[in-house]
Amino acid sequence: TESPPLRVAFVAGGRLFMSELASDSSAACTTKEIAVQWTGAKSELERRAVDEPSEFLQDWSLHPEGLTLATTIRGRAFTMGLWDGPALSYPCADVDAVVDALEEAFREKKNTTDATPTPGAAALRHVATRATGSFAPRARLASYLWDGKRL
Repeated sequence: TESPPLRVAFVAGGRLFMSELASDSSAACTTKEIAVQWTGAKSELERRAVDEPSEFLQDWSLHPEGLTLATTIRGRAFTMGLWDGPALSYPCADVDAVVDALEEAFREKKNTTDATPTPGAAALRHVATRATGSFAPRARLASYLWDGKRL
């Protein structure tokens, strides 16, 4: 039996699209634009400005040579050129990878290869995922190191 096509909706350039992906990889993907008619208030379509953007800025650091700026905004780390170029986002560390590395370092320090649970690893994993599944970790500080090449 042939499985039904997978439907994916996405936004591109402010317009809504839907693609049907066939289960057969050789079949073509069909994409069509979904027409949306706004029936709400016209004021909802206008551009909005943030009243106090400084409320979202948590931390900033200037490059040692004054080339770029590193910022922490709403829990995410960014760097941006002072006069040109895009803002670059930096992902936070993967919680599972960090806990696994800590467990490995503990085993190396104890000089053991058994699967004994590392003290605190389960609690750390529980706190990091808030016991409700994964969440995006938040950055607390974005700062350039002394050489200006690392963040």
